[in-house]
Amino acid sequence: MTGRRAADIFAINLIVQLNDACRVALRKLVQIVKIRGFVGASPDFQRSPQVIDSASEILIRVFGQRVRHSGFAIAVNSSPRNKVIEAT
Repeated sequence: MTGRRAADIFAINLIVQLNDACRVALRKLVQIVKIRGFVGASPDFQRSPQVIDSASEILIRVFGQRVRHSGFAIAVNSSPRNKVIEAT
């Protein structure tokens, strides 16, 4: 699985969780403040921001510009249960 694909799955799962938690129409979502991403990668990997950007692009496609947010991405050499993406 590629990092961008894992980020896409993260974004889709986030949308499902938001829907379950809010119990209201997601069109009422006002803002996403920040996406923090930890990307499982080798020490020489330099494209962590592009991986997390993939999740951001999906969120903006679904909710529009109102959810444009800040974020950061860090490459890590290990993560819990060997996840490709750990994001909050």
